[in-house]
Amino acid sequence: PNPNPNPNPNPNPNPNPNPNPNPNPNPNPNPKKKRWPQQGNR
Repeated sequence: PNPNPNPNPNPNPNPNPNPNPNPNPNPNPNPKKKRWPQQGNR
């Protein structure tokens, strides 16, 4: 009696609900933060 041939009710073919392909939530690629930027030789 079901006219829908697709048994999957989810129309999204992507099983991953996260639209971001990057698994790393940190957008900064450099984990080391420079606390003293531009600290020259005084």
